[in-house]
Amino acid sequence: MLLAGALSACSHTAIAPPVQTGLVYRDASGTFVLASLGGADPHPLGGATQALLAPNGSLVAALGGGSTGALTIYHIATTKRAHTVSLTRVVARVAAHLRPPQWSAAHIQLLAWSPDSRLVALTADSISAGGEQSELLVLDTTNDTLRTIAAGNFFGASFAPVLPDRLVYADATLAQLDANVVPLFTANANGSARREITGSGLDAEPAWGAKGIVFARLGRLGSASRSPRYQLWLIQPNGRGLRKLTHIVAGPPAPNSAGAALSLSANGARVVANFSSPYLAFHAIDVWTVNLALARPVAHRLTFDGAQFIAQGLSRNGSRILLSALDADGQQTDVESLPWAGEPQAVLVSAGADPSWNG
Repeated sequence: MLLAGALSACSHTAIAPPVQTGLVYRDASGTFVLASLGGADPHPLGGATQALLAPNGSLVAALGGGSTGALTIYHIATTKRAHTVSLTRVVARVAAHLRPPQWSAAHIQLLAWSPDSRLVALTADSISAGGEQSELLVLDTTNDTLRTIAAGNFFGASFAPVLPDRLVYADATLAQLDANVVPLFTANANGSARREITGSGLDAEPAWGAKGIVFARLGRLGSASRSPRYQLWLIQPNGRGLRKLTHIVAGPPAPNSAGAALSLSANGARVVANFSSPYLAFHAIDVWTVNLALARPVAHRLTFDGAQFIAQGLSRNGSRILLSALDADGQQTDVESLPWAGEPQAVLVSAGADPSWNG
């Protein structure tokens, strides 16, 4: 099924700012809820396993449970008064059923909205007699069509910050994985003009920002006695300008509930990243911030006085980090916000999990 409409010919068209801001999270009952950025004025949307708020604040992509893996697009009409969001209308419709039928919600991961709030990228795995196959798909919410962009083994994807809608994604064959190679590719949102931009290294979790594409690269293989080591790198969309950004001690990148280990501010100057901790228990996560506005990027590992958190996103201006608090078993317990410069943290939602915002 083809995406409707021609992609814009202008590669430098700026994306309009969000028309309304908000927060979506899963409550203790498993229902996803729409609220203001501060967590106030909650309005239930429905049961789902994953949900992502669009940049314009008017759409939510939600993946339902069960064997069909139905993807529902909620259309939100809101009224903004001060810092609250009031829900006046929600229209839910099944946008697409992933095929073949053996694709269930357990094998699907929502990844990202396009900046124009038109497209949603996701990956789906199916297990059949021929073995396991993964596909990168793009849903066009304007006509409910779903298109396969690529097949392989995927480790993250991100849309370009400006029009036309383009993607960067990490994809490898089984042979490449055996050789510890996962290249990055760019492509149009319909799968055309595919281009490999990294030819060596194990690369994962690309995030396309205003300063280029930031991604995690394996620097040292792990063993029985030591964990692997990853660093953050930067490359331009044309494959030039590859350089290492950090000199940190970090394990493998750890995607958040939205399927992204790295989040960027709108100007690309600030990065927040999740890495599996090389120091603590198996489920522990280290949250790193990286300031790219300086001539020499500065990376800082956040500490929380013994508590554990995972970063769920970064505000558009880079001033605040969205966090989920984790218990001893690695389960999310509440949703919090942290200033980029540090304390104090603010609890946005108690007994909330899997947040997504566009503030």
